[in-house]
Amino acid sequence: MHNFNVMKNDLQFKACDHLYRLQFTTGTTLKQREFPDIPKFEYDFTKFSDILAGNCRSDLLIDIIGAFDKLTYSQPKASLKKVVFTLKDFSGDVITCTLWEAHAMKLISYYDNKQIGEPMVILLSNCRVKEGQGKYPPTVSNSWSGSKILIDKEIGNIDKYKERYVDFTLYVKSISEISDLTSSEEITCVTVGTTTMFVVGKQGWYYDGCTKCTKKTDVKDGPFTCKCGTYNKTSTPRYKLDIKVCHQHGSGRFVFWDRQYADIIGISAYELKNQMLAEGEDDPKAFPLSLDELLARTMALRVKVQPSYNQSSVIRLSEDPNLIKKVLDQIGMFEVVDQFYCFC
Repeated sequence: MHNFNVMKNDLQFKACDHLYRLQFTTGTTLKQREFPDIPKFEYDFTKFSDILAGNCRSDLLIDIIGAFDKLTYSQPKASLKKVVFTLKDFSGDVITCTLWEAHAMKLISYYDNKQIGEPMVILLSNCRVKEGQGKYPPTVSNSWSGSKILIDKEIGNIDKYKERYVDFTLYVKSISEISDLTSSEEITCVTVGTTTMFVVGKQGWYYDGCTKCTKKTDVKDGPFTCKCGTYNKTSTPRYKLDIKVCHQHGSGRFVFWDRQYADIIGISAYELKNQMLAEGEDDPKAFPLSLDELLARTMALRVKVQPSYNQSSVIRLSEDPNLIKKVLDQIGMFEVVDQFYCFC
């Protein structure tokens, strides 16, 4: 590299904490040279515990790697610009990550086609750390330029990382086993079932929530500030439907959320509510016919089982017949083993 400037490293966001940086000029020239002792890609991964403890500078970009934990917010695919999810590292520490624009689209595209039950390893380079506010811990997000997201096989030596995340792989339970759980401890697992009917409660088919974090609000009309700190001019209707799901002799109440429903029926809760109002119906317990599209469908479900609430919260769903067969084969294997021990 020839004809470059040496400047103070005083950028708003820095890729390293060196005192100086190299800046290209119109006369800068580059020539490729092979140096076997210098790796082509090298990452200095930051521990999640250091991020959560507030030990990271907000002006210094960092590299992180972890296993995908759960999706907490995503806009519909048609207007996808932002995704919020949690990531878990080797030690089991969990941080919240926000991706924007192309990075968000890449993650959701891979997520929607990923096999349920296998760890999904994500590497995010040159990402920003946002300082914690009050009870909210620090979070990370991609920077507007320089950040890269690598997923699974895009990461070198991916098998080495996946081996360290083996404890995070989900396990399979039948709906009968889920219904029989008595502990108050929440677990995450994969099951298969068929949606049969809506369980109508006090709320109806939607709730009023924040435009950013999807938390519920009691303010139906007028402005409010959400617990996440976001100012809302008005609340946004979001899907939340309790559905009875059955498999063989077992059944349970499963909660399906906003993004899952919006992607399936192709219309947001906001639009559907406005259609109902235009027809003179303002009762949230009056279920529009378009919601029936999710009934009588067999699917593999990744769920968080919440025995204290007598429900399972759906994290992700798939109607891939090969995946459904794979999960059913595992459920059948467990049921045969149980019957064997009972017989003895």
